[in-house]
Amino acid sequence: MPLLPYDDALQLLLTAAPLPRTEQVGILDALGCVAAEPITAPRAQPPAALSAMDGYAVKFDDSCLEGARLKVIGEIPAGGAYSGTLKTGEAVRIFTGAPIPPGADSVLIQENADREGAILTVTTPLGIEGANIRPKAIDFAKGDTLIHAGEILTPIKIALAAAANRKTVLAQQKPRITVISTGDELVEPGGTLSPDKITNSAAYGIGALITSWGGKAALANILPDDLNTAIPEIKPHIANSDVIVTIGGASVGDYDIVKPAFRALGAEMIFEKVAVKPGKPCWHAKIPDRPLILGLPGNPASASVCAHLFLRPLLAKLLGQKANPSQRVTAKLASKLSANGPRETYLRGRGHIENGLLWVTPDARQDSSLLTPFAGANVLIRQAPYLAAQVKGANIDALIIGELTA
Repeated sequence: MPLLPYDDALQLLLTAAPLPRTEQVGILDALGCVAAEPITAPRAQPPAALSAMDGYAVKFDDSCLEGARLKVIGEIPAGGAYSGTLKTGEAVRIFTGAPIPPGADSVLIQENADREGAILTVTTPLGIEGANIRPKAIDFAKGDTLIHAGEILTPIKIALAAAANRKTVLAQQKPRITVISTGDELVEPGGTLSPDKITNSAAYGIGALITSWGGKAALANILPDDLNTAIPEIKPHIANSDVIVTIGGASVGDYDIVKPAFRALGAEMIFEKVAVKPGKPCWHAKIPDRPLILGLPGNPASASVCAHLFLRPLLAKLLGQKANPSQRVTAKLASKLSANGPRETYLRGRGHIENGLLWVTPDARQDSSLLTPFAGANVLIRQAPYLAAQVKGANIDALIIGELTA
């Protein structure tokens, strides 16, 4: 099977993705979920003009002169109300958050008046009408859209859902993604290491990416390099996953048994290699009415690059979001770049904003087995196939994968 261009491979993967599923989620449990419908305000916030300070509800004309004397006729605590109408020469004691009584147009703060019994004397006059009042609907009006469909429910979005009087929200169901690592050379973190063993680091990085992108990650036991053992190990995950992501075991060596194992379980290979560097061994298969299967390379950097290129857009589609959040942007090269070969290449790099432009610098170390270049990377610099050598200041494509700094 020939190498498939990245865009064609991604389209095949996304075409196979099922429609998102929704569920009602309690707002306290909705952090990180994706809203499946817009949430609108059932009423204004605040629903009436409120006092912004502790003090006295008054008429401006009565309180704009030093020494003015007013009669206190009542009191309104927060959550209370005043049934009468304020008349000229009157004041109502009011507390922060309480509704402004009819007839009042300002609040005189308590520090600016002296009170003896029912008589209030203005010591510092009001300067403007409407002082110390929060107008009705200053936060949002009835019918305003507070949360749009497709938005991630952050803490402030959850507060808005609560302000909209929602106890639950309709959210996209988080896809269940099982990560399966393969290889007799792998040991779980905390295990016993020897010169012929390495820690299973890639699975934990991919699992964390899945969680950060809105999925529900589960890490399976490491598969041994034995076909007869691998098949029964894989089988239970087919029934309990929306997507199975494999790491490693997909080349053409005698011990690369992942694809044969999935074929034995009924999988049809959709593509087996992509024209991407790093990441040529990336593959995709599907089992009818079963989870999608995405195979990532075994080298940690290759696995992470392919996760950004393939898994992130897939997750976005499964969550009802824009199908490819990792859109290409144009950036400026901060250093020269050598010519590229026949495969679309993604270099780990660092980007920063300067004078409104995104400047990117490729890391000096691009070996596909290295994790540390990713630790400082916030962009993937894209080189098209056979792209000529580029000079400093040239325009280049990039994918933003982390927070940019100035």
